[in-house]
Amino acid sequence: LRVPKLLFETILHRYPERISLMVFVNAPWFFRFVWATLRTFLSRELLQKVHILGSDLSTLQAFIPAESLLRDHGGIVEHDVEAFIAAQAQAEGVTVVDDDDFVPQESVIDQSLLAALRQLPASEAREGAVRTGTMTKIGAVVKNWKRRFFVLSSSGLLYYYKDEGGDSPQGVVMLERATTADAPESSRKHTFSLVTPLRTYLFSCDSEEEMIEWRKALTEVCASL
Repeated sequence: LRVPKLLFETILHRYPERISLMVFVNAPWFFRFVWATLRTFLSRELLQKVHILGSDLSTLQAFIPAESLLRDHGGIVEHDVEAFIAAQAQAEGVTVVDDDDFVPQESVIDQSLLAALRQLPASEAREGAVRTGTMTKIGAVVKNWKRRFFVLSSSGLLYYYKDEGGDSPQGVVMLERATTADAPESSRKHTFSLVTPLRTYLFSCDSEEEMIEWRKALTEVCASL
């Protein structure tokens, strides 16, 4: 180990680092293993700036104040990703297409039917619906969570709107050959997956009871198709 250590020391002295603080959260076991080996080559000054934390996000506040942390990271900051993207798009003179906007469905839905679905307001979609309510879903392209109003129809379609009074759906999920499943590990509670031939959706409910009811309703509709 003498030669690698000498090499690291040479690099650190020739190219001084400017790190003020580095914090790793939810570091996997193999990262900790690699770090345990790597740290033997690093200076004491650098090691004092690096902190590897577990899954308890509240420990972050020992290094970063809550008013500078997102809620997902244990802080109090609400970051509106959609507003940020819209502002960036305006500054760059480009048009943003919502990643919820039917993209995975257009290849299998008749265009005339698709046009009709785009114009269906939430008030009409709710008529005769199997279940309605609000859940949070993760985007297909921009992986942030968005709160949406959902309408599940007995015909095998799951509509979702920006809110309960939406004039047109943000998207429509075709439930033919779809199934529900346990969600992969997530920082959010009460999550489940909806697996379709075209895409896997990830939803988060406000309570365990709501999650169970949504999975039950979706499973019953899928089984009837």
